[in-house]
Amino acid sequence: MIEKSGVKGMGDLRPAFGNLRLRHLRMLELLGNTGTVRKTAKLLHLSEPAVSQMLKNVEEAFGGPLFIRTRRGLVPNSRFSVLLRRIRGALGELSAADTELAHSDVVHPKLRFGASLHILTHLFAPAIGRLRLDHPDWRFSLQEGSMHVLLNDLAEGNLDCVGGRMLPRNSTAFKMSDFEFWPIYSGELCLVVSVNHPLARRRRVALSELLREDWALSIADGRSRQLLQDAFLMAGFELPEPVVECRPFHVNLAVVSQSRLITVAMRAEALRGQRLGMHRILPVSVELDGPPMAIFFRKSALNDPVIAAVRDVLREVGNELNKTAGVTGRHRGNSHHQRAGPL
Repeated sequence: MIEKSGVKGMGDLRPAFGNLRLRHLRMLELLGNTGTVRKTAKLLHLSEPAVSQMLKNVEEAFGGPLFIRTRRGLVPNSRFSVLLRRIRGALGELSAADTELAHSDVVHPKLRFGASLHILTHLFAPAIGRLRLDHPDWRFSLQEGSMHVLLNDLAEGNLDCVGGRMLPRNSTAFKMSDFEFWPIYSGELCLVVSVNHPLARRRRVALSELLREDWALSIADGRSRQLLQDAFLMAGFELPEPVVECRPFHVNLAVVSQSRLITVAMRAEALRGQRLGMHRILPVSVELDGPPMAIFFRKSALNDPVIAAVRDVLREVGNELNKTAGVTGRHRGNSHHQRAGPL
């Protein structure tokens, strides 16, 4: 369905806009999920005419239809998709505020961080320590997960900050322009063995020699394993089936450091372990350039002084990580993804 050019944009706030309430936002979210007035009315404990009138009021407030009416129900149009992102973000923020108010007579900020295990360990952990020095009453919630899930939670207001690999611009259901983000360091990978592995002290190792070795790798759909498999195929080889499969590369590094297996890991992390004498990076001529590791904030939350303080500390810790993991430039949501600086 093509929208009529006469429909005004959402930035044109009509007088009716001021009459909208929280229940209108909840109603829109439910309509988007259920696709019917009947189911939405049941969930809200309202009559169908009441929900229909609420929808009419909302569409008047936002200057045009938000759904395509069909025999089977309501189908969200492109205008609704834009609005839904904001609705979910607002509801997520309100839910977090309600939780804080319900659990304490004295309200203390609670920061919700989501990240890969690597970022939680090396960026958020030291950042929390520094934030606690100046703000001992602040509380923190840490969540580990995939970047698609975490960024979706960030967009919907369920997280305040996310850290992990940058995703291709067209691979997400949300708009990267909603975020401010900057790379911390390169996502370059390398091959790692224990200090006792026969290949550990070699000055050069051919990729073909690794066909006879045993491996500890991420699960089949893991990004690092896919990159490694592509590198082997480009060289005319097939990557051996791993002896150990585990998604977090930290676990694979721990296994490798106590065995004669080979794994692939982020070079930044492998360098730290090598300095501590835990393992060795193999001198193999193979390119394994993964997406840079980055930190993401919701642009709409940047005026919050709490978020601003978190951003400053994370940037400070990130700059320190750059000294050992490669310096990168700062990016905003409308930036193109670029390869991070050399390690």
